[in-house]
Order: sequence, then structure tokens, then C-alpha cells
Amino acid sequence: TALIEAHAKLESRVLERTAELSIANEKLAQEIEESRKAGKALQESNERYRTLIESVTDAVVIVDPDGKLTYLNPECEKISGYRVEELIGRSFTELLPPEHVESTLERFRQGLSGANPPIAEISILHKDGSQVPVEINSTKLLDAEGRLVGRITVIRDISERKRLEAHLLQRQRLESI
Repeated sequence: TALIEAHAKLESRVLERTAELSIANEKLAQEIEESRKAGKALQESNERYRTLIESVTDAVVIVDPDGKLTYLNPECEKISGYRVEELIGRSFTELLPPEHVESTLERFRQGLSGANPPIAEISILHKDGSQVPVEINSTKLLDAEGRLVGRITVIRDISERKRLEAHLLQRQRLESI
């Protein structure tokens, strides 16, 4: 009879443990499904983001805290004359004419320290040696934990606007004579 009681107790414990494991398996299956759905949503979100960034008509660059270019959208090639692959890993200051290096570095440092510098007009060096007038607008880039991982900058080619402004100024000068 002691053996029968021990066997019954053991059988009861096995049934309890099996029920616990069954509940744990169901929870795990739910978590796996939720994780799969979240992963799919993240992938879709990343694809939408990439499509948006790569189809805008302004250049978009990401610069790490050391000033190295880590991402450039295809529009950067049109503005700078360089292929994206030629610029990845290089300092953004290599694209600046000497007269804009210090002020742009100062804006970059301000941005890394939390400030939000206003939109600025500068020039960048084209691969052919010419200078391209641009408008830059930067903001901080944070990781998922909210840590600063760099700056994201939108660069707009304002060559046509500058050409029209110069034409208008010249015309006004001629009319005032």
C-alpha cells in the first residue's frame, strides 16, 4: 500500500507539472508570435523609412559623433559628384571648403551637446572642385535607448535660388542707374 500511495503521489505530481509546462508552452508560443509580429512590423517600418529617405530630392546624411559619414542617400551623389561608397567612413569636413569648416564643426559640436542649431547656408565641395551652395538642417539621432548616436542632416542644393537672387540683384542695380 505504501508503494501504491507513493505511485499515486508521483502520478499526481507528474500531472501537475505537465499542466504547468503546458501553460508555460502556451505563454512561450504567444510570446514567440508577438515577437515575430513585432519583428515583421519593424522590418516594414524600416523599409518604409529607407524608401522615403532614398526617394526625397534633398540629400540626407548621417554622421556619427566622430564626424564620420555613416549613411548617404542617392541624392548625395548628385550634389557632391561622389559615389556614396567613396564617402562612407570619411569625415564630413572633407566636403567643406576651408571657409566653412570651423563654423560647421562648431554647429556639429553644438548639436552633439544637445543644442539645435538653426538652418544654415554653406557651400560644399563638388568632386569637380566647384562649390555648391546648400542649405543644411540637422537634428540629433538617437538609438532605441535614447542615447545620442550622431546627427542626421538634410542638405538642399540652393544653386538655382542663388542664381536667381544674383540675377534679381543685378537687375535691381541696372534699374537704379
